[in-house]
Amino acid sequence: MRARRNGGFTLIELMLVVTMMVAIGLIAFEGFTSGLGALARTDDDARGQADITVASERLSRDLRQGRGIAAGSSAGRLTIWIDADADYAASPAELVTWRAVSAPASPGHFLLERAEGTGPGIPIGNTLVSDVTFAYDAAVVTQTRVVTVTLEFDAIVGRYLEPKHVTFEIRLRNVE
Repeated sequence: MRARRNGGFTLIELMLVVTMMVAIGLIAFEGFTSGLGALARTDDDARGQADITVASERLSRDLRQGRGIAAGSSAGRLTIWIDADADYAASPAELVTWRAVSAPASPGHFLLERAEGTGPGIPIGNTLVSDVTFAYDAAVVTQTRVVTVTLEFDAIVGRYLEPKHVTFEIRLRNVE
């Protein structure tokens, strides 16, 4: 005589199914979290590219209008004389200063600030700039004709993607 099965599951079968469900759940969770990380990196990278575009367009406009570079400029701070009243004489109100300021909320990033005259600096872009360099003939800074600007951004400093660089060169309309 044969024993009849009740149609239920044995404890071994249940443990096997639970183990498989846990493994599938872990795989799905890992895929979900890595997808969220990739989305965050892509979003940060896109915001960084937008910030660099805004900053480089505004800075290049100032440089194209500039008559010269003011004394005291450096590789991390650039003061441009824009002859707004066309009198060929520099006044403090006609100076525009660009500089990188540490972003306290985002270590390794900087705010790129633009200040007119003696006014306060206004951030251009957000906090994804990771390096700024202004290059020109430092020996005769007030007679500089060409300024090279290099902006670097790294969405998440030191992780994931390589930093991106934007370099452009602008010729000033100096007074001869």
